[in-house]
Amino acid sequence: MPAGDALISFIDYPESATSMSARQLAYGAVVALCILTLGWYGLKPAIVGSVNLQGFGAGEAVLDTSAVDVARKVDLGKYLYRQVIPAEDLHIDHPSRRVIIIGDIHGMYKPFQELLNKIEYKPETDTLLHVGDVIAKGTDSTKVLDWLMVHNVKGVRGNHDQKVIGWRIWQDWVESIPAGKQWLRRVEKLTHTEFTSQKMKHKESKADKAHRKQFAFPDDRDWVWSSEHYWLARKLSREQYEYLLSLPLTISLPGLRSHIVHAGILPHQLKESKPDPWSLMNIRTVLPSGAVSRKFDGTPWTHLFNRYQENVEDAKHADREAVVFGHAAKMGLQVERWTLGLDTGCVYGRELTAVVINGGSVEGDEAAREVYVGNRTGRLWSVECKAP
Repeated sequence: MPAGDALISFIDYPESATSMSARQLAYGAVVALCILTLGWYGLKPAIVGSVNLQGFGAGEAVLDTSAVDVARKVDLGKYLYRQVIPAEDLHIDHPSRRVIIIGDIHGMYKPFQELLNKIEYKPETDTLLHVGDVIAKGTDSTKVLDWLMVHNVKGVRGNHDQKVIGWRIWQDWVESIPAGKQWLRRVEKLTHTEFTSQKMKHKESKADKAHRKQFAFPDDRDWVWSSEHYWLARKLSREQYEYLLSLPLTISLPGLRSHIVHAGILPHQLKESKPDPWSLMNIRTVLPSGAVSRKFDGTPWTHLFNRYQENVEDAKHADREAVVFGHAAKMGLQVERWTLGLDTGCVYGRELTAVVINGGSVEGDEAAREVYVGNRTGRLWSVECKAP
């Protein structure tokens, strides 16, 4: 039978109805399969990031970074370079008002409170300031932060504070990218060793390898995956995070002819509007080349600073300035005419120290050591600490 007649016969005769239904179903199934296939490939980038995120290679958390900066362009510091507290705000000439500057607290809440009790701290009349590194290493970082916030305590940013700030900025940035939250939850399951191991990287999907490169950390010395600083940043409340961000790199106290900085500052940096942040939070010595170092392999910056202040011309003696700092626990208490180092290693089981300037007497004042702070004198107070 010719093909045309067969088609007519198939349409005209009732007994062919069953065959007709079968063919229609087959054609319909093919069309449906095509639609589903096209739909799957069209939707895959949107949904694949939410499935099988337990291990590398099990799925791909696809992040669309086309409309955002890569990590190296994100401002991971958000620095406030200098804050000035005018003399009138310190009430430095009032006989019952005091300025108290405390060394590195490092999350050691109990000795912190013990020291405040020892010096009879009165928030209504005293101005309390800190030299940075208020968190990390100790066991009660969030309690320390909450107390400082409630009492509106000012201070400077330390290198450990900055590590936490940097991680939080990075975390917020990653989570702002489509599928960023899924990717972050995935890699947070990895230890530092797993995250950096070549063996693990070989098991990564192409997407994960691309994301690792895009989200590379800017400084391997300070950025350690899954570190204490990472998880502190992850757990910070918005208010705690904003308090840390509000900490400047330096505080100037014109009424005392003094400055507060975490690690140290060189004379020429006092005149710069934006001195190098890393130096202010890390410097310990200066190398023969003039480069600053966080190690103890050069000339202590304090020696250079004091030498400069002592060599100021007689006509400019009134321009001499002092620095109160922390950071150098290995050196302990450092007392020189124009520099005062207050990091006495509380978090290592030694002491927490503060200098109390001006104001009324405290029981035991006579036994407290007297030191210079710029154009004034103060007394040193300490409490013993137990290492966590």
